[in-house]
Amino acid sequence: MATNTKTYKIDGMDCAHCAQTITNGVSKFPGVHNVEVDFIGGTLKFEGEVAPDALKQRIEALGYKMADEQERAGLRPAPTNENGIIAFIRFLLT
Repeated sequence: MATNTKTYKIDGMDCAHCAQTITNGVSKFPGVHNVEVDFIGGTLKFEGEVAPDALKQRIEALGYKMADEQERAGLRPAPTNENGIIAFIRFLLT
């Protein structure tokens, strides 16, 4: 069975609590699972189907901003094997 993984750029996160807030909010959508939020890279990734407008509305209600389509087109996910120092340097450079 193929999974439908979606990745979005989220602005305004700066700590693990921010990531947990978004994880909890997005996980409440029916049919959404495996929610991963990276506050350093500013990404939200999950499996499932959610209407883009509903997702944007939820993210904004939580106090964050979902990047528009043009910003998402240039999205490059952070490598999963980065250690803390490299991730921090990447954060500083972006």
